[in-house]
Amino acid sequence: MQETEVASSTRLSELQEELRELKQRVAALEQCVGIKPPAQPEPPPRAALPAEAAAPGATSVIPVLGRALLGLAGAYLLRGITESALIPPLAGVFATVVYAAWWLCSVRKAALRSALVANIHGVTAAAILYPMLWETTVRFHALPPALTASLLALFAVTGFLIAWQGNLNGIVWITTLSSISTALALILATRDVVPFTLALLAMTAAVEWSAMKDHWTQERGTVAFAADLAVLLAVYLIAQPRGLPEGYVPYTAWQAVTLAVLLLLISFSGTIARTLFRGLNMTAMEITQMVIVVVLSVGGALRIATVTGATDIPVALVSLSAGAACYLVSFAYLDRQAARQRNFYAYSTLAIVLVTIGSMILMRGTALALFWSAAAVACTWLAAQANRNTVRVHGLFYLLFSGISCGVFGNSLTRILDPPSASLPVFTLPEAVVPAAAACCYMIFVLRDRRKIESWKDGYAVFLTAGIALLPLAGFLAGAVVASMRVSFTLPIRTAMLTVFAVLLEMSGKRFRRPELVWLLYPCMALAAYKLVVRDFGDGGTVGLGVSLIFFGGALMLLPRLFRRAAG
Repeated sequence: MQETEVASSTRLSELQEELRELKQRVAALEQCVGIKPPAQPEPPPRAALPAEAAAPGATSVIPVLGRALLGLAGAYLLRGITESALIPPLAGVFATVVYAAWWLCSVRKAALRSALVANIHGVTAAAILYPMLWETTVRFHALPPALTASLLALFAVTGFLIAWQGNLNGIVWITTLSSISTALALILATRDVVPFTLALLAMTAAVEWSAMKDHWTQERGTVAFAADLAVLLAVYLIAQPRGLPEGYVPYTAWQAVTLAVLLLLISFSGTIARTLFRGLNMTAMEITQMVIVVVLSVGGALRIATVTGATDIPVALVSLSAGAACYLVSFAYLDRQAARQRNFYAYSTLAIVLVTIGSMILMRGTALALFWSAAAVACTWLAAQANRNTVRVHGLFYLLFSGISCGVFGNSLTRILDPPSASLPVFTLPEAVVPAAAACCYMIFVLRDRRKIESWKDGYAVFLTAGIALLPLAGFLAGAVVASMRVSFTLPIRTAMLTVFAVLLEMSGKRFRRPELVWLLYPCMALAAYKLVVRDFGDGGTVGLGVSLIFFGGALMLLPRLFRRAAG
């Protein structure tokens, strides 16, 4: 058996030797003939295992984490040296600020490796600086709040600048969130509102400037919300009836108003730059911020003026001027930009809000009714010239404001509906101004407006304007009836007057082809029906109720015939 195995092994060795000699001979013959041997195929590369693929990334991040821990260790060493009084406190603070700044400046070089490494450097810088600022300001009182607020703002702005070139969004979020959260916390801890609010306003200005260049647009809402909270707190505290609460660092009412105005200017500057200069559409965040800053600035200034007894005339003048500017921007610049309709509606709505607030602060009574009535006539005339429905709506709103301010609507309904024994209000001059202005607006619609009214969508402004003009007239006539006739006849006469009004409106509308007059007969008849049920059945007496029913029933019979005659 062993001999057989030895023989086989010997034979195999001989075969291998012969094969090797054969290969050498074939290679020699190919060289003589000039034939190149075929290239041997390379073995396929071995697929990397998941662990092998992940190993380089993990091994590159782990040293960075270790380096960050060493950086924190250096910060603690500086803190220990400062607490042991080996160096002055301000020197220790300065060394820590420089140390944190070095870590923050190293972000740009770290970003060449990966964004994660850059973010780790940014977090390390924040972890070094912000706890130190908190302790030295709140615990050791080594830094005045004004200097701490300046460092917070400087650190946030530095983060913006470093992250700008590489578009490092993570670094901006790290520095922004760290700075605004520390500023808000220090307001509550130190009870020093003004410096940290100014720091937040500086961050807001930096973010608005960056957003104008299409950088850090997502961070605008967060920074603006923090600034809104700080300004709201400043206004709320100073506007307390008993004065500033105990423990807070004193500041004046003018400082609080200045903070609110700065917030308004910064927010509006960024929005105006993006919407007017760059032609971008206003975002939901910008619209919300506009509403908030107007409420904070105007409302806060009025509240402070009420508590402190200061004059509110500057607030009114600023509101009126800003409203006029918004009107100018809306109708002179944005009116014909079809792609920017959102901007047009936002600025025009802000304009009517500011003008209304400013006029309410500055004027009262008859003067306010005259101002709003004049504004209504002006808007209606401009709408007829430019054929803009938005201006028509503004004119309608000014008419409504004017009527509400002088009580003309409520007084007119009282004269029409109240029982004969009630004492009716005396007709005043402002009540005459409102229907006169409404009549002027309606005549502008009739004579100057080029639109053809075919549906409610086209004619609701004209319809309501005509109603505002006719309601005070009906109230005046009803008051004259009550003053000149016996008490027992006033209720049926007023019902008869309403039904006659309805019939005349329908006839006039069909005659002059004014559909809004025809539409007015429905509220007129509804008002007559309400008066018949609520007043005449209870207080009209037998004869008076009969007269009311005759007129109301006759109108119900006559109106369908008039409709059919007009249709025929």
